[in-house]
Amino acid sequence: MNAPDAKTYCMGFWDIPGNRKRSLDHYTGLLDQTLAMVAGRQLVFVHDSPGLIVPLRERSAELGIDLHEQRLPLAELPARVSARAFLERTRAFADAGRDRQRPFGREKAPRKCRFLRASGGDVYGDILSVWLSKVPVMAAVARANPFGSTNFAWIDTSVARFNGRRDRWRFNEVEDCPGRIRHYASASRKHGRRLAVQASYLSGDQTAWRALDHLYGEALTTAESEAYPNDDETLLDACQRAEPHRFHQIDRGPITLWLRKRDLPRKALRAIAKRAGSRS
Repeated sequence: MNAPDAKTYCMGFWDIPGNRKRSLDHYTGLLDQTLAMVAGRQLVFVHDSPGLIVPLRERSAELGIDLHEQRLPLAELPARVSARAFLERTRAFADAGRDRQRPFGREKAPRKCRFLRASGGDVYGDILSVWLSKVPVMAAVARANPFGSTNFAWIDTSVARFNGRRDRWRFNEVEDCPGRIRHYASASRKHGRRLAVQASYLSGDQTAWRALDHLYGEALTTAESEAYPNDDETLLDACQRAEPHRFHQIDRGPITLWLRKRDLPRKALRAIAKRAGSRS
């Protein structure tokens, strides 16, 4: 495995007014906590938010972050066209009331349809553009490699929301595996089956990102015609199912932290978590 210091972190920020799921304050509030976790490291910040960049530069300087800025307008995000197709699939799913027919806990479809109804098509389409562009944006950064790094990690601006809430949450201590994408487990589901990949942190070397970029492009094209409200995590799950050897999970799954909060003995916790992991 490679040490976590030989790594370029990348995050993106696009201010989308009308987002009824998360306010701008939600993201800016967590951004400072996320930046603190990459103090002293190298960071590529991809954005279309000029009003944010001055305070970001100041905070990065305070934290000793080597900052590289890249301006990328929302309209030029690589998955912008695909996002329109995904929006129409989600709208058709919601209009038919199909999201109300699925009782599974943490199912993606009901949440995406509620988000669409609350925020409207224009806003939801913009947010889809951001979600779906994570992998191609990160893969492009890995190719450009502005810091000459060996490893590259995408981190959501709000990834600090998981601090203390998931197993092995300190992503800045995570070591990478050559040729594989390291990731956390998802608690979400599609058609009742738990998804393999949570998209807030994805890390790997150039080989891993090149392979994922190819797999993800195929999954994106396939999902454009699927009658389901897909997003970045359902696509990453399709990639993991197609070529599982290209992925390596960091944590022991969503059940582990839930069990830990109940103060079970360590031996019992490990046994239960192991059995749960084998069934997922």
